[in-house]
Parts: sequence; structure tokens; C-alpha cells
Amino acid sequence: MELADNEIKAAIALIDALGEADLDTYEDQYTAAVADLVRGKVEGAEVAPAGAPAPAAGKVVDLMEALEASLAQAKENRGQDATVHDIAPAKAKASADKAPAKKTTAKKTTAKKAAKKAPAKKTAARKRSA
Repeated sequence: MELADNEIKAAIALIDALGEADLDTYEDQYTAAVADLVRGKVEGAEVAPAGAPAPAAGKVVDLMEALEASLAQAKENRGQDATVHDIAPAKAKASADKAPAKKTTAKKTTAKKAAKKAPAKKTAARKRSA
């Protein structure tokens, strides 16, 4: 991989701006995990393959039950006895029996109208006062 001179100069400027880094303060956790895995295999321990993390044990919510509870709470808040009614299916459009509308074409402008139109007048440049 080749780098342009300006990229190298920018990298050096960035490193100088950030200052010195003490590499001893950083810990390589990946290398430590691999070393533990190898050590476990050498000792004969059975190593489980890494997979997707187990799903968190959470409360399973019954959506219908939650909806009914929400409706009951809404009724209480309004102080009314609201009832739910079935909605009738939508009727078919009556316009389907009608003939389609006629298409009209746009009128073309004639060349005469364009010729009659005078060009815009130019205004004289104003003198600036100093």
C-alpha cells in the first residue's frame, strides 16, 4: 500500500498533536482471551463454541391482554361506557360503471404570439457616487 506524501505528513501532524502514548497502560484483552482458551484446551477442558448470546430472560407480554387492559383504562378515564362496533367493509366505487373521462390535448402556442412579444428593455447603468 502506497501513501501520498501529504497523507504521511497529516498522520505525523496528528500524532504530534495527540502527544506521546504510553502503550503500557493498554491491555490486549483479545490475546488474553485466546491464551485462556488455549490453556483450557491443553488442560482438557471442554470449550463451548462462541455463538449468539443467550436472549435475556424478560417478561413475555400478551398483546391482546395489554390492549384490553388499555381499553379498560381508557373507559375508566373517560367515565363512559364505550362499546366497540364492527366496521362494515367499504363499498365498491360507483364510478367504476362510468365511462372514462375524455382526454384533452394541450393547445399549442402559435409562432405569431411569440413574435408579437417585445424583448425586455435594458436599463441604463447607474453611476455610483464616491
